[in-house]
Amino acid sequence: MNTDFVRHIDLLIDKGQREQAEAEVSQAAQDHPDDPAVELAQALLHHDAREYQEALELADSVEKTARDAEDLSLVSWAARICSSCLRRLDRHEDALTEGEAAVSYASQADDKLAEANALITKSSALVALDRPKEALEAAEAALQAAQEVGHKVAEADALISKSDALRILDRHEDALSAAENAVEAACDAKDNESEVKALRSKLVALFALERYQDVPGVTETLARTARAVQDRETECDALYGRSIALQQLDQHKEALAAAETAAEAARQAEYKLTLAYALQLPSDALRSM
Repeated sequence: MNTDFVRHIDLLIDKGQREQAEAEVSQAAQDHPDDPAVELAQALLHHDAREYQEALELADSVEKTARDAEDLSLVSWAARICSSCLRRLDRHEDALTEGEAAVSYASQADDKLAEANALITKSSALVALDRPKEALEAAEAALQAAQEVGHKVAEADALISKSDALRILDRHEDALSAAENAVEAACDAKDNESEVKALRSKLVALFALERYQDVPGVTETLARTARAVQDRETECDALYGRSIALQQLDQHKEALAAAETAAEAARQAEYKLTLAYALQLPSDALRSM
């Protein structure tokens, strides 16, 4: 097994096909026990399940094994997963160190796609450390690498990272433009998972610009696309975002209906954060009516 298998499992997860990914990883583990690529695929499954400590331990082990075997592409993959886990565990300096290692190993392996993805991971770590100028540089380098190999999903992800950095720099129009380009790239790739992330980025930029009139259309598309990849939490957030925008537009009856829809979706998804907010909004809307 090699990084092609890891990339395949990552793609299945992105498409919301977790059951198929689990089945293939389980079979691969039986056929190729102790294979580092299979272990890394298992780390991806843990990461998708938000079991970041478990994913980190597996990826860290694979990184060491792959480094000893001088499999630079696999080392880069493992370091990138480590960085993502560490960031979510609020270990941001360690996340940056792993992100930089991922970039270095991908460059040594002359793997442009891996380098683009590693630069995106590095950018995310820099955003978490509130270093937006460096994050923007990493995102732009990732975008260039992704465009060189013609990989639309990586291009979309790089543009999302660019939008994040621009937003922190208070360059909100530029952030919106980058997010819109990310949506276009994701749609070109016909990748729903990337489209969900890009639409979320666009939504955040619209709220920052207080362009509430443009929000309902985006939230409708986001909710539908999130539903397609079984991302119930994003679907709930989209529905709630719609209710907030409608309230800002003084469309209080519509805001009330949207909040009730968001609350019901959150109940079904057992998503307590959106549920709490959505339950509060009806009382705010009623006071405004």
